[in-house]
Amino acid sequence: MDLSKIRLLEACFGYLIDRLKPAIKEQVSSDRLIFESDGILYQFDTCQEQPYKGTFIEFRLAPYELKEQRNDIRDIYDLYKCLNLKDSELSVLTNIDNAATIKTLIFKLLINADLGTLSELYPDIKSNSLVYNLHILGNDQSFPIYHFPADKSFNLVSIG
Repeated sequence: MDLSKIRLLEACFGYLIDRLKPAIKEQVSSDRLIFESDGILYQFDTCQEQPYKGTFIEFRLAPYELKEQRNDIRDIYDLYKCLNLKDSELSVLTNIDNAATIKTLIFKLLINADLGTLSELYPDIKSNSLVYNLHILGNDQSFPIYHFPADKSFNLVSIG
């Protein structure tokens, strides 16, 4: 998957985390998605700020000011549909009290998400190949910003 689809996946992840009980939400809110590409594991953010779930901000210089480029998921229901949730599955998820079980179930929902349809609704959700707060797992390298090739492809492999 490309960085645009990863951004949509981040929105889905945030959507699910937001619906958890406060005590469980606190336990899993610092977890991040882990991606693999060419045998290397990565954790990163696709934006510089995310003030709300489904809102992504990247900054750029402009004459006399710092401008923000804001991309939004306009309808949160799009995230719900993308996750292919049936009947009361979201209600069941929000009532689970075990953080490990929650992470497992969220991961299963994310790897089965219909990102193709969601990316058709939001084709311009990510317009560059930059990532932020990159951490390369295994060799413990970190970078505040990193530029991947435009054709770089990733697989979601875990939550951690």
